[in-house]
Amino acid sequence: MNHTAFFKLIKENALSGAYLLQGKEEHVKEAAVQRIMETVEEAARDLNVQSLTSPDVASLTAACETLPFFAARRVVVCRALPAKEQWDRLAAYIPTMPDTTLLLFVVRGEANGTLSAVKAFKNDNRLICFDILSEAEAALWVQQQAKQYETAISPVAARYLVKLVGCELGDLGNELAKAAGFAGASNEITREMIDVAVTRNIEYGVFAMMDCLLAGKTADGLRALSALLDQGNAFSIAALMAGRFKQMLQAKIYTEQGLDKKAVIAKLGGSAYAAGLSYEAAKRYSREMLLQNVNAFSDVGYLQVTGKMKDRDALEQAVLRCAPQRS
Repeated sequence: MNHTAFFKLIKENALSGAYLLQGKEEHVKEAAVQRIMETVEEAARDLNVQSLTSPDVASLTAACETLPFFAARRVVVCRALPAKEQWDRLAAYIPTMPDTTLLLFVVRGEANGTLSAVKAFKNDNRLICFDILSEAEAALWVQQQAKQYETAISPVAARYLVKLVGCELGDLGNELAKAAGFAGASNEITREMIDVAVTRNIEYGVFAMMDCLLAGKTADGLRALSALLDQGNAFSIAALMAGRFKQMLQAKIYTEQGLDKKAVIAKLGGSAYAAGLSYEAAKRYSREMLLQNVNAFSDVGYLQVTGKMKDRDALEQAVLRCAPQRS
């Protein structure tokens, strides 16, 4: 089940039994936990919401068996999955749990799909996946979140913010707060304000640098590289560049297989924006050149470690070589 369906169940007060919440989007995951806690009457919430770190089966069972006090529901939040040897006992207990108890297992990141507990929750459609939002979903979230700062942001500006920062809501929330503070209450957040207030995602900087190189603006590309090096180290930038060219190489292969742009983007997965850029950029290179560029950026660390070249020099050399040949 995805997070959208889960929030619908929360709104309809239709949750019961036990659920496992997992996935990379921690902000939305924690928002779901908070929303569930808020379904317990506020006056009695402290008495009827219990958080456990990594309890044994006996402690967890005792928490679930406790009847709610001056409330209709009790919520138990467990921040770890039980050990394999304890899961069988717990799996037998959960169906007998009081109807007044809602049990949430909440793990950071993605749960290990090979565990018996994870398989059981998935089979019962009680495994809730909190994946990173799409760009469209993240932009809509930005527009809704801006209202909390008594300001507004247009759909175009919201999409621009997402492209600069990425789709992880923790990062987006921090940068939106900066932009809203710069704009001030009752004012609309514009693209120009975002440019001044927001810290750009290094990956976006890589895209901007590649745009310069693809356009034949080598000097601008090197200036963009210098700005990137102020944000991160040469190794991380080289890794991002290698990843970009790997995606372009894959796009080239799919295109040569006869797939159209829409199919290639779907095959590449991840950000549709990044996949679209890779598809277009791949047209400028031969398959051999793309592979050479992947190797050149992958070799930056090796050249530095072996003492053959400083990391910044190796990265700059790879950047200079990666520009497509102009016809």
